[in-house]
Amino acid sequence: MKIVNGVHIIGSGRNGLGISNEYDCHVYLVHGGHEIALIDAGAGIDIQQMLDNAATEGYRIEDISKILLTHAHADHSGGCAALKSELGVSVIASSEAADLLRRGDEEGTGLTFARSAGWYPPDYHLQPCEVDVELEDGQTIGVGDLRLRAIKTPGHSRDSICYLMEGMDEVTCLFTGDTVFLRGFISLLNAPGSSVQDYCQSIKKLAGLGVDALFPGHLGFCLRGGQEHINMAIEAFEDLPVPKSMF
Repeated sequence: MKIVNGVHIIGSGRNGLGISNEYDCHVYLVHGGHEIALIDAGAGIDIQQMLDNAATEGYRIEDISKILLTHAHADHSGGCAALKSELGVSVIASSEAADLLRRGDEEGTGLTFARSAGWYPPDYHLQPCEVDVELEDGQTIGVGDLRLRAIKTPGHSRDSICYLMEGMDEVTCLFTGDTVFLRGFISLLNAPGSSVQDYCQSIKKLAGLGVDALFPGHLGFCLRGGQEHINMAIEAFEDLPVPKSMF
């Protein structure tokens, strides 16, 4: 499904649009003219539906060359191994996520706890995957004519990254993974690496970016006024209670 020029959504499960496996996060396709990248990879239970969605939108799946991970939780990273095997893509992530993904660390990603709590099927496992590029804070990744700047935002998880994309029709887009959602909601979990103190510091890094389109990893997204939703989260962290969480 086309969202704006150069950005489609090809995966989204039960906490979204229901266009791919129910355990998938939003998986965005970014087209930079002569190169295609994915933002996140879904859970990996059924990657074919996502690839079929991309093909239906007129894209050659063999042109997908990169996956930019927002973090290593299984609904975002579980598809990396299968997509790498199928398409030969480069996987790009934070150094913290890279360590978890290479080892298929189900404890460190919180999958063991989430699976026992019924958030994943009992037989679901995170497949280890090599990470090709480990991102530094502020590092820029090119996708054709587009540039995506990595902003490390630990809080939801210790390895969380947002991607600020510029150079597309004068629209500034921010892919936030599970860091911030519409209406300023966050996702603070009872899971390893989730920290309100880290969240408080990280969210301030998203101030003043002038975001138009806000693309979270689940639920709704917006094409205008994205910075206002981010500012709501920033303001909420200035109060004593923990901001409202999506999950």
